[in-house]
Amino acid sequence: METKSRYEVVAELEQKKRELITQKANLDEELRNKERELRDIKRKKDNLISQIEAQIEDKERELNDFKSSLDDKKLTVTELIKSVDDSLNRFSQLSQTQGK
Repeated sequence: METKSRYEVVAELEQKKRELITQKANLDEELRNKERELRDIKRKKDNLISQIEAQIEDKERELNDFKSSLDDKKLTVTELIKSVDDSLNRFSQLSQTQGK
């Protein structure tokens, strides 16, 4: 077994003390980093919630606009169908008169 001089023992203890002081300082820094990460995640959550709420509002507005114009669109399509029917009837009558 190796015996150490008093100087070596003191030097090792002082080195260990410096390491422990550094470790203690790093713990405080690690705590600040974890707190910062938590704040960042909460901010991201809030931003995502705001974005989703905005998308929901947009879709609700889009749905309301569609509902409000639905009757007009149906009427327009009905008129277009009637117009196509009239054209088909005229074409049919034209074909019959020319076939005679």
